[in-house]
Amino acid sequence: MNFTIEEIAQLSGKRAKIYTVRVENEELTIFEDFLSKYSEKYENALQNILTRIQVIGEQGARNNFFKLNEGKPGDGLVALFEMPDKKLRLYAIKYSDSYIILGSGGVKEVRTWQDDPILSFENKRLQEVSKRITQRMIDKELIWSDEKQSLIGNLDFFEEN
Repeated sequence: MNFTIEEIAQLSGKRAKIYTVRVENEELTIFEDFLSKYSEKYENALQNILTRIQVIGEQGARNNFFKLNEGKPGDGLVALFEMPDKKLRLYAIKYSDSYIILGSGGVKEVRTWQDDPILSFENKRLQEVSKRITQRMIDKELIWSDEKQSLIGNLDFFEEN
């Protein structure tokens, strides 16, 4: 999967930068696609999630905003869900209190995300993004700025064929 990491300036705040993923040749980012898919049926839930993301931008990405450990150990995958129902969930990668990368998600009506094909796809897609970002950081091709809020380096993840 080829993709680019992009900041969402209107959701970023003084304590946390909010990023998302744009898959190659897609008009919408993964997060924009999530908003588009669920905007009609889950308008209130999405508004709740957007408000919480704005609070995260202003106050920082503290653990109490998320359900932690939603992927493989060490990949930083978390879920942000609307309150109070907790049915609509949005997957993200949380690196610290200063930055998160928003993905997509879906409606959780099963016991575990692995039991739902949409949630499973979105979770695994973000696991792949996390894996590739981590490798770039290990290779020193991508770093977080000194203030720990901006990604510096090559944000384009294109595989050569």
